Amino acid sequence: MDIVDLAEQQTGIERRRQERFFQDGVRVQLISRSGQPLEPHTDLIDLSVGGLGLETGSPFKPGASFGFRIGLPAGQVGGSAQVRWMATSRRGFRCGARIERIAWLEALRLESYLFPSKANELDQSFRRLGTAACAGAGLLLLRWAGLTPAVLANVLHHLIRK
Repeated sequence: MDIVDLAEQQTGIERRRQERFFQDGVRVQLISRSGQPLEPHTDLIDLSVGGLGLETGSPFKPGASFGFRIGLPAGQVGGSAQVRWMATSRRGFRCGARIERIAWLEALRLESYLFPSKANELDQSFRRLGTAACAGAGLLLLRWAGLTPAVLANVLHHLIRK
């Protein structure tokens, strides 16, 4: 007998909010709350900004939470997820999990992996953010050094022009 989310099974309604991207040969590490590996053989079946489709050797109960780490070309992506449904499969068990928490930088890394056309847009945003952070830090240092508002305005004017 399959282990599934009965509400979804009975209604047949697709409740996903994000587009799924099917993955081939991507491994994911599942981690317990104490930081220990949960499942040695977990394959990533599909991936979206909001969730994971997994094939595991062991069942997980719907509602169970776990940490995850996925190695992507741009770097590691990790966070925590909650099992939404579980079903038997030919190689063990399949489950769908909703991403509950993910660091903002890793969420951007995941989004740029899933949507490569947005990667250039994200890169430009990071450059602008870096420039603004440097300018802000410089202004704080100038203010700390006791410079007048007129000098600060002049420095800011030169920073923006460049």
